Amino acid sequence: MDRAVAAAVSEMVTNGVSASKVKRVAQSMGIDRMSASQVSRMCSSLDDTVADLQERDPSDVRYPYIWLDATQQSSYPSTRRAGRCRRCARR
Repeated sequence: MDRAVAAAVSEMVTNGVSASKVKRVAQSMGIDRMSASQVSRMCSSLDDTVADLQERDPSDVRYPYIWLDATQQSSYPSTRRAGRCRRCARR
């Protein structure tokens, strides 16, 4: 099975799509030989990876990040300041 297909199947199941629906999606993409049990086997291989991630202690790892606000000014929420209601970015 192609790695891209396996990744797509894993993502669908992770997002709550049932194995039988994944099978139907695969068939609509031209993959005729994917059974629900095959989908389950593909996803069970993720169990070890998930268990490994859950057991890690990330307290000693630092992740640099940049916080960006991509909200358009017209979609800022309304807030009340100094007795006046107006749209503005939150802090």
